[in-house]
Amino acid sequence: MPAATPISALPDIDTERVFSGYFDIASDSGPGSEVIGRINLHRNRNVANSPIPGDYEFVVIEDDSGGMFDLRAERDGDGRLFGVFSIAEGKTAETGDYSLRVELRQGLEVIARFTSPVTVAPQTQWDVYYDRVVEFVGSQGRLTGRQSYRDSEVAALIAEIEANDGAFEGMRFYGATTLTEWETIGTNKLGRELQDAANRIGGLGRAYVESRTYGPSEQDADRERLRNAIYLALIAYIDHFPLDDFANSGVVPYGDRTHQWLYSDPISGAAVLIYRDLLADLHDGVQPARDAKERLFRLLQHVNFDLPDGWRMPTDVRYYLPDQLSESSGAWADANRHHRMRSWATMPVIWYDYNRPLTELPWWYGDYEPFASEGTSTLPEWEPSGSFADLRVWLETNARYAARYGQSGISPDGSISHHVGRRQDLAFGAYGFPWMTGTTFEAASLLAGTLWQVSDTAYNQAADFLLFAYPRLIYQDAIDFQTIGRGHYQQSAATYGSGNLAGGIETLFDARGVGTAIARERELSALRAAMVNGTHEQSGTTAFWVNDYLVHRRGGAGETPYFTSVKMQSARTRGAESFSSNQGFHNGSGVLLVKVDGDEYNDSRQSWDWHALPGVTEEMRTDHLPKQSDANEFNPNHFAGVASNGHYGLAAFRYASDNRYTSASANKGCFFTEEYVLALGNSVKRERNTNRDHRGSIVTTLDQAAWDTDITYRLNGAGRDSVIRKGKDIDESLSITGNSWFHQDRIGYVILPAGKIDVLLRGGESVLDSNPEDSGPDVFHLAIDHGIRPDGEGAASQYVYLLVPNVSAADMPAVVSRIEQQFEIVNTSAVQGHRYADGAGMLMQLAFYEAGEVTVGGMAVAVDKPALVQLQQTGDGWNVAVQDPMHHADEAAIAASEQFQHILLSGPNRITVEVSLPLRAGTYRYETQGPDVRFMDGQTASVVSNGGTSTLTFELPDSLDAAAYGYKEELYAGMPAVVDVPSA
Repeated sequence: MPAATPISALPDIDTERVFSGYFDIASDSGPGSEVIGRINLHRNRNVANSPIPGDYEFVVIEDDSGGMFDLRAERDGDGRLFGVFSIAEGKTAETGDYSLRVELRQGLEVIARFTSPVTVAPQTQWDVYYDRVVEFVGSQGRLTGRQSYRDSEVAALIAEIEANDGAFEGMRFYGATTLTEWETIGTNKLGRELQDAANRIGGLGRAYVESRTYGPSEQDADRERLRNAIYLALIAYIDHFPLDDFANSGVVPYGDRTHQWLYSDPISGAAVLIYRDLLADLHDGVQPARDAKERLFRLLQHVNFDLPDGWRMPTDVRYYLPDQLSESSGAWADANRHHRMRSWATMPVIWYDYNRPLTELPWWYGDYEPFASEGTSTLPEWEPSGSFADLRVWLETNARYAARYGQSGISPDGSISHHVGRRQDLAFGAYGFPWMTGTTFEAASLLAGTLWQVSDTAYNQAADFLLFAYPRLIYQDAIDFQTIGRGHYQQSAATYGSGNLAGGIETLFDARGVGTAIARERELSALRAAMVNGTHEQSGTTAFWVNDYLVHRRGGAGETPYFTSVKMQSARTRGAESFSSNQGFHNGSGVLLVKVDGDEYNDSRQSWDWHALPGVTEEMRTDHLPKQSDANEFNPNHFAGVASNGHYGLAAFRYASDNRYTSASANKGCFFTEEYVLALGNSVKRERNTNRDHRGSIVTTLDQAAWDTDITYRLNGAGRDSVIRKGKDIDESLSITGNSWFHQDRIGYVILPAGKIDVLLRGGESVLDSNPEDSGPDVFHLAIDHGIRPDGEGAASQYVYLLVPNVSAADMPAVVSRIEQQFEIVNTSAVQGHRYADGAGMLMQLAFYEAGEVTVGGMAVAVDKPALVQLQQTGDGWNVAVQDPMHHADEAAIAASEQFQHILLSGPNRITVEVSLPLRAGTYRYETQGPDVRFMDGQTASVVSNGGTSTLTFELPDSLDAAAYGYKEELYAGMPAVVDVPSA
């Protein structure tokens, strides 16, 4: 007869799935003490529809602890079944790691067999975590409702709660339990009441740890009374909360239903702060404590993970790739993760169970269709399995990478976006920065050294993001305000390097656990030190092509430092949002900045006329600016592009807007060389508002900056210099016909008119202050006046000017002379650009708005479609950069779409450039740009030479390359391609 199979060798059975990953208890715990962690059934999540049979029982079949543990089955009020370990009668918990084999039986049938590992240690993992979370709650104002009550206020609130069975007075929602009753209150009012009540509960939680009367060191009776009041308040609040189908019910505003932390943060914060005493009350059988705990689970597991119907469907292009679901970033792949993380981080405390999933909502599980058929879920890396493990997954998947326009996350060019419903935004500040450095890593620090410590990957992803972008954006401690989203008006932009960035790096370091290895830690440390010490320098030109942004700067290695950038908008992108309607409307409308001292736009933005941003061509209005996001009306044009070889670069776009407040349209190009930025514009035209009273001129602003020195200028290349003393009120219109220059501080401005034009020069009180309630320094404003009604033709409808950093007024005549000798410029509706020659060689930069040919300085260049082309002469050949400013757009398909998306043309994305240069024939490979630099198959430029003419054919990313680009081909389609080609 064969030997019986040892129990330890019996295979696992998962007919009924269980969660039984970890359990622990403090050393020396006595008989009856419950182990932290319970055996959870997978089907507990569906107990309302599929009750758990009453004859289920748990049995320990093997135990290496010597009988230290008992196991019993326990059900909660909703019928969920749990397996509860406790210290057996006559036993004491002895330090060690134990393994218990357990069966779940239904009668004689074994429907689950599994191992339950139990650790006995001086301190449990939960205890370690709890102490940290208490500090975390204290540092996060939202978790205590941003309330700080006096003891007299606490007493009044306690009395109010006791008198009203847990309710606060004057709030109608406490009388509602049905959809009809909630709807009767009104959407906005109900939302406000629920937030107000939650914040009061959060404030009472804070009083429980800080109050002189009710705090930890005071009378037990007062403290118990407050705790019981919090129980009652939690019970009443959750009993009357519109939880059923919360995300879709419509009883509170949509923004509240998708920003659930407005309700859950203060509730969960209060729960944490009373939780140790709540556990004691549970042990003592205090019914309100039990009721409050069950209701906390009911609320938080639902409201914190509820999704609107559309967000659960693979057709939602913000989160999913419908044709490649498993490659999707998944639900909540956006910057609001750092908000969600606050309440999520509290949930393992409140669950008091390592094995209980953070949510039971079905769309997060692997059997939810249609995701299940694709072998994935709404978050591809996750199926809920236990509170601590679930939290770790959300932390480790923090960095999300956009795959298409209309998705939040980090793009292949290194930029980051959050609000993408109508256009892609650029969110290196508000949203993006705290997403990659803030609450997420503060929450990660809570798990440091525990069994659920966050892996190195999350840290390295954040490090790579920070190290690529921010050294390029920050100059003299200030970040380019056009890149930081809603924070563009905040004064903290002036100290972003030593403040935000240095602090963010420190948060990353502080969050590390035992053995955490950040591969680029030294680089982060060096960057932080440079920011704090004011020694940061950076040189180069970077094209952030996904967001129509380019930065060009010098500094370090003996270079005289300066910073320039341009931010455009298109059918794909928008400018930085604003919280206020009085600034920010024209963000991204071709904003062209130049900085030498670094403070040119710091405090001066508080004194700006926000109708006239540097680089922008628009009407000079004096009325109240609307909020950019009030209307979903943006630039309808697809043509917008940036290209760079890392040293020089160019940018161009068709400016227009569907917003009725705007008046102008124009073709606008910017060309960045070693010493200058050349700005070209043509086809400047008034599109609307022709009959409005008090019409203003259409102007192109060269600069509006802090007025730090006298202004010196010379008109028409002749005569004596004119000087305007700093701070003098000035409002002049200067007529010019010849090359003219202006100078202020260390920046020169050279205007090369095509005929008679007017130049506006304003300063001091003459500059309209859009925000007079904010105090800022005097500014000066220099602009080209195109007149009331430019028609797109003639000298008045175009402009040519140059920004010249690091010059003195005395240098300017010689600067103008050099410009006249070195530049040959073309500025037509078909092509803009120049040929620039100095002792180092020749540089040609051209923006073709359509297929065509142009000859500049004797060199002919032709393209077969709209393109940006840069040709830089090198020692033995030419460096050639090409970009598709249309991003291979299928304009007809996009126009027919009902939602914002960028649809590529079918077939190859190819640009052919013909140049009158003898180049060596062959096939040349180019690298991807952005943070991930590498050669890829298909990234080639083939050169065919025919005597003195060469034809270069660039193969650019397209839908045929989808898999190779990780299904991010939409975002790669506008990537510049750069090759070095030897002369023939």
